[in-house]
Amino acid sequence: MSEITEEQIVDFFEFLQGNLPDGMIMANRPKLPQRKAFKVIWYLQEHLSILPDKYEQCKHCGYLFNSNATGVFIDSECAKMPDGKKILNKYVGHYHDGCCPIDFRWI
Repeated sequence: MSEITEEQIVDFFEFLQGNLPDGMIMANRPKLPQRKAFKVIWYLQEHLSILPDKYEQCKHCGYLFNSNATGVFIDSECAKMPDGKKILNKYVGHYHDGCCPIDFRWI
């Protein structure tokens, strides 16, 4: 069996939110909010190992992305502000390229 593609993961993510692929018709389709739809993907990655563990959801825009190829993870234990203070917990998480709320040029 070939590995599932990023496009297929995004299609599944959209399906969980109630957006069906072109040509598909379904009564009583799921209509999960973005965060809950990603929790299903996370469970399939982390607990069941059905999906490859490389897909994350951007904390800022909600975009699903391959974290092995793009994006940044902010960890409060590793990153520090220029004044030496820890990164605030509200910034901790995965971010798609261009969405990171912190300028890392100074880190």
